[in-house]
Amino acid sequence: MKLHHEKIGSGPSVVVLHGLFGSGRNWATVAKALSHQYSFFLVDLRNHGKSPHTDSMKYDAMADDVLQFIKELELYKTTLIGHSMGGKVAMTCALKTPTIVKNLVAIDIAPVAYPNSFSEILAALNAMPLGQIHSRKDADTWLETSIPEISIRSFILQNLSIKESIATWRFNLKAITFNILNLVGSLPDPTKRPFEGPTCFIRGALSDRVAVPVQPKIKRFFPKNRIQTVPDAGHWPHTENRAEFLKILKSCLDENH
Repeated sequence: MKLHHEKIGSGPSVVVLHGLFGSGRNWATVAKALSHQYSFFLVDLRNHGKSPHTDSMKYDAMADDVLQFIKELELYKTTLIGHSMGGKVAMTCALKTPTIVKNLVAIDIAPVAYPNSFSEILAALNAMPLGQIHSRKDADTWLETSIPEISIRSFILQNLSIKESIATWRFNLKAITFNILNLVGSLPDPTKRPFEGPTCFIRGALSDRVAVPVQPKIKRFFPKNRIQTVPDAGHWPHTENRAEFLKILKSCLDENH
């Protein structure tokens, strides 16, 4: 599958993979901040952004999309950055084809299964009558009862396209809904050899997704790991405390180039 991407900056290549309901452009601000030093390739994963839609969202298939993208652009020995779902895609890429990945940065995600925390969000999105939605304000009003957190609503509504008063989602809501248990529960194949390259796990201090209990699993698959913490941030440290996140990300990139 041919993935859509945007390139920002010049220098060694860094491929960035967004999280669920996101798109590559969510990372434009981060990329621009480091664009004087690195070439960022902001990828839309399948069923997101401007990339093609399909029924399957298994991590192996999503990783194959990214590996095909890397090969087509000849970005060998690249850095892979992934947030949340994108972090699991990046980990799968590194485990499947370690010769292509120079180093890995996983943001607030570990190679473990998590409880499904998206049920209410997906129910609200599937219930929203798109035929009655003519503006983002309409959509925000519809969702505010089911999704009270304004930051989450704003993030999701970045993916709402309204043309000539007709609303459509840029992401494939049907496929995401059908595959959600795979997306929160998929683990790396336990028969895979570990990725021996340098790996930086960046966690939000207010998030428990990279907490102590999951760290042995991290070490099993990524023995050359280090875990860095962004203070005063949760699952989206790159937006919740961007200044501190950029310092940590830059250190992870600089020490391996």
